[in-house]
Amino acid sequence: MLKIGTSGYSYRDWLGAFYPDGTETKDFLSYYSKYFDAVEINSTYYRTPSARMFEEMVKKVPSTFKLAVKTPSTFTHERSRYAGSLRPFRECLEPLVRKGLLGCLLAQFPHSFRPSASGFDYLRRMAEDLEVVAPLCIEFRHSSWQSDEVYTFLKKNNIGYVNVDLPRLELLPKPSSITTSREIGYIRLHGRVEEERWWRPAQPFERYNYIYREEELEEWLPIVRKVQSSSEDLYVFFNNHYSGKSVKAALDMKRLLGFKVEQEPPQLRERQQQLS
Repeated sequence: MLKIGTSGYSYRDWLGAFYPDGTETKDFLSYYSKYFDAVEINSTYYRTPSARMFEEMVKKVPSTFKLAVKTPSTFTHERSRYAGSLRPFRECLEPLVRKGLLGCLLAQFPHSFRPSASGFDYLRRMAEDLEVVAPLCIEFRHSSWQSDEVYTFLKKNNIGYVNVDLPRLELLPKPSSITTSREIGYIRLHGRVEEERWWRPAQPFERYNYIYREEELEEWLPIVRKVQSSSEDLYVFFNNHYSGKSVKAALDMKRLLGFKVEQEPPQLRERQQQLS
C-alpha cells in the first residue's frame, strides 16, 4: 500500500489556495480526503488532544483513510517529561485504533539528538511503550544517524526510519532509501530552502516555503519505488506547507507515480502561478 499526502491539513493560509474561500475549518478534512487518502497529524506535537478530536475526525474520512500521528514534544524535545505524557497520548489515539485508521506514529527528534548508548536505550523504550498502539517511525535531523549501526539497531527493534528531503546542508541527513520496519516505510519531503532560511528563518513557516519542481520530484521516484518494494505500507508526506505548496507537490507526485488524480482545484493552480 502506497499512500501520499501532506504534513498537516488545517492551515488557514490554504483558504483560497486549496480550500475554496469560505470553507469552514470543520470541513477541511472532508474536502482534503477527496484528493488524498492519508494525512500526517502534526498538531499533536504541540498539545495532546482529547480522544474526542479523533472521534470527530474519523467521521469525516473513508474507512480506507490513514493517519500518521506525530508524538508530543515531550517525547522528543523535552524528554524529561516523557513518562508523564505517555498515557494521555496513548489514550487520545483510541478512536483511531478502534476504527483501524491509525497508520503509524512519527517521532521527529531535534538536530541536537545524537547517537549514544542512552539515546538507543530511549528509542527502544519508546518503541516498546507504543508498540501496542501502532508502529513507530523516527525522523532524525542530524546526519550522524545515517550509519549501518543505526539501521541495524532500528531493524532489531522494528522502528521505522524516516527518509527525508531537506536542504543540502552540512550535518543534515541526505536523501536515502532505508527501510528498517517490518511494516512501514516512510518518506518526508520538507523542501530545499537556502541555509539562512533553514537555520534562521524570519518566521517559522519560512523553513517550509518551497515549491518543488517536477525534476526534483522525479529524483525521488526510484527511492519511492525501492522503499515500497521492501515495506508493506509506505507513506509519503510533503511538509512544504506554506500557501498550499505541499498540496501541489503531493498531487504532482501522485501523477508521476501513475495514480489517477482528479482535476486539481482551480484556486490551487492560480495560487501556484502567482507564487512561481
